[in-house]
Order: sequence, then structure tokens, then C-alpha cells
Amino acid sequence: MRRRDHPLRRIVTSVLIAPLFIFLLYYAWIAVTAWRSGYSWQQMDWNADGRTTLGEFLATVDVGRRPVTRRGRLCVEYFHLKDGRPLRIDCEPIP
Repeated sequence: MRRRDHPLRRIVTSVLIAPLFIFLLYYAWIAVTAWRSGYSWQQMDWNADGRTTLGEFLATVDVGRRPVTRRGRLCVEYFHLKDGRPLRIDCEPIP
């Protein structure tokens, strides 16, 4: 004979599983958005320590870029989308 699940067990399971599912769905969305941002893995090294961490990869969602001229050279400025503050500036090498 098959045992029926208790209704309270279903409720508790739903209450525990739903937030986990939402959490995973949210971070999956962030990861896909970061992946589609168009930055190379080297460009995502926001603190310039020579390696791109998972945190830097996920932070890419909040980073924009704009062309700037600095001392007569063409550069790309990476900035925080939330407040426009510069994060890093990469310039063309001097010939």
C-alpha cells in the first residue's frame, strides 16, 4: 500500500524549495547577462590583480564602457552604471 504525503510536509517542502529556486534563477540570469556583456575574460579583471574571479565576472553586469581621450590618446573608460564613477581606464599603447 502506498503512503500519502502529509499536507504539512508538502507546504514545508514548498516553502524551502521556492526561495532556493528563485535564488538560483536570479544568479543564472546575472551570469547569462554578464556572459553576454561583450567583455573578454581579461577585461573583467576589474581590480587588475591578473585574474578574473567569479565575483568580478558577476560584477560585470553593473559595468559600462565609454570612449575617452586622455593626453591625446584614445582610451576606453570602464565605469559603474549605478553612479557613473570610473572603475578603470585602458589606453592604446604609445607607438
